[in-house]
Amino acid sequence: MKWLSADITNRRFVMQPFLFTPALNSLWAEWEGIVEATAPAPNGTGLRYFC
Repeated sequence: MKWLSADITNRRFVMQPFLFTPALNSLWAEWEGIVEATAPAPNGTGLRYFC
C-alpha cells in the first residue's frame, strides 16, 4: 500500500496520463510542466495558486 500512495514512481505514473495533482511537493514543478505541455492555454497563469 505504501508504494501505491507515496512512491515517486507511482506518483509520476498517475500525473502524466491523468494530470492528477501531485501528492508530493517535490513533484509540483514537474506537474506544472506536464500540464502546460498538454494544455497550452494555462501557460503563465500560475497553476500553483489554483490547485
